[in-house]
Amino acid sequence: MKIHLNVDKSIVLIFIFLGIIIFWVVYIISQMNFFLIKSTKTYEVNMIDRSDGSDHLYVPVTINNSVYPFLFDTGSSKNVIESGLARKIGLSAHRTVYMTMIRFNENRSDYVSYVKQKFSIGHLKTKSNFYLSGHKGLIISDIGLMQSVGAIMGMETIKHFNWLFNFADNTVSFSRGKITIPTSLDDQILSIDFFRSEYGTIRINLSIEGIIIHNVAFDTGMDITPNIMNCKSEKADIVFSRSDFDTLTSQKPTMTTVLNQTERALIIDSMQINDLTMQGILALEHKEYDKSYITAHFARRFRMMYIDTKNRKIQLYVSRSDSARHNRKDLQLIHSFLIHHSNEGDASMFSDEE
Repeated sequence: MKIHLNVDKSIVLIFIFLGIIIFWVVYIISQMNFFLIKSTKTYEVNMIDRSDGSDHLYVPVTINNSVYPFLFDTGSSKNVIESGLARKIGLSAHRTVYMTMIRFNENRSDYVSYVKQKFSIGHLKTKSNFYLSGHKGLIISDIGLMQSVGAIMGMETIKHFNWLFNFADNTVSFSRGKITIPTSLDDQILSIDFFRSEYGTIRINLSIEGIIIHNVAFDTGMDITPNIMNCKSEKADIVFSRSDFDTLTSQKPTMTTVLNQTERALIIDSMQINDLTMQGILALEHKEYDKSYITAHFARRFRMMYIDTKNRKIQLYVSRSDSARHNRKDLQLIHSFLIHHSNEGDASMFSDEE
């Protein structure tokens, strides 16, 4: 026995047509999301001048329709908002987690609260976690820092973009793709490859006068001055750990200026760093640090800084027309202060403005 099913062909065609439309709608939406995630559009914002005397880099971040200065900090693994500022913004804890943090050689454990929050940098809208406890990611617990800075943009956000800081016009450009760099014909470039530490922060290996210094923190959140009378305005370019300081000065003993038995500094007229000769370097030893640091002041001596997170490269640009920025003429003055206080046995050297 044969059974005949009479199905209207027009209904079949309608279902086929609807199926095709649904397929293409889903495909287009998926592609739109893909291109949104992978967009290589370059955004630009003006850096914020906090006028606090530091060389810190501040970028404008919009949360709940208000703009706040965030410290651009390659030495912080996380985004952090000081608890008082978080309350002012209207942010409350989403979750609290137990973390072990490290400061220098000291381990600390504590409960840390965070919130998941949408925010924007210029016209770029995104979201991330913000820690509310005042802890600087997994690296440093410093309530004083958080109260003075207010908010930190750490590697949790930085790692997703390439960044071009143009200090000449006080702008920062960022993109998930390559950024066009406005170079000059006479530009010199200090090129540095970097890797990520176990906490996600930026680390580099430097060749200084042909001596390799390993695992140096490239930390735009670090800003240190020698605390010696009228020299408080003179910033350190590099802060060496004791072991790295010993390694360098044992092979280059003429570099060392001794303040006393425990504190030392290097005043260097000319220093070869990787593929660029820097004119005038102030380097300090800090006995509490177990690693060396490149500071925000070092980066500010260049006209531009490009951080290529995809290819893990840092490029610092300077030209002869930037000689006032690149060549330090003030080191003879600070050198005389260091010698004078070394003879007097002055033990007060460091002022940490990290």
